[in-house]
Amino acid sequence: MPGMSGLQVQQQLVDQHAYLPIIMMTGHGDVPMAVAALKNGAFEFIEKPFNHQQLIEVVQQALNSAEQQHQRQQAIAQLKACFEALRPKEQRIVVHVAEGMTNREIADHMGISAKTVEVYRLRAMKAMGAANVAELVRQAVALSLVPTLLPVST
Repeated sequence: MPGMSGLQVQQQLVDQHAYLPIIMMTGHGDVPMAVAALKNGAFEFIEKPFNHQQLIEVVQQALNSAEQQHQRQQAIAQLKACFEALRPKEQRIVVHVAEGMTNREIADHMGISAKTVEVYRLRAMKAMGAANVAELVRQAVALSLVPTLLPVST
């Protein structure tokens, strides 16, 4: 490509937040180039000459991956909208539940009754489509309302 390398084009796409599945193809590739492309988010790095069937399969995989990513982003956006539609106290209760606090601890922390916490928690769960507390916690983690736990090393 005159004027720009594939890595430079890829970097421009990344800088513009154009999250596309990128398949790098080169006739003059090396390991550092492949590593740079993959670290920068390339879906695949293929050296020429390549098998046309291999290219078709990689393109199909990239498109499938992009579709799955798009669906995940839509689900998160919908979940975020549901969370933002909650009352502020309901939002705080969701966060406290995800932090592992009991209804009594939340009540003491917020200066309300445990029964009120339970009512607000149930409203929040219904509004967010959470069938149980575990699902509500997963949703809070997906929304980055609380950090994920790191595995404990033994």
